[in-house]
Amino acid sequence: IACDSLNIKDHHKWFATDYRLEHNRQTRENIYYILSPLEIIIAKPCDDDDYVSWLLKRFRYGEALNCVRTHNCKKPEHSLQAVGEKYLTHLVEV
Repeated sequence: IACDSLNIKDHHKWFATDYRLEHNRQTRENIYYILSPLEIIIAKPCDDDDYVSWLLKRFRYGEALNCVRTHNCKKPEHSLQAVGEKYLTHLVEV
């Protein structure tokens, strides 16, 4: 699940020194672990599909179309035709 902020349970009860950021350098994957007293959160960079989803949620259809044209999106709902249809539907409804 991609998000703009982290929702850490009971974050107000802890100090900054109670959290750690870890990275496994032995793997080629760019994955980080955010450790709190109650949770472990796995964080990784967004891919092109994540970015297109983020743009569509914010009704930024023109930018989403440009991204789909220039990047390698794998999800079928991020094809040029699918994003174009969403854009046209949005224009008709507004």
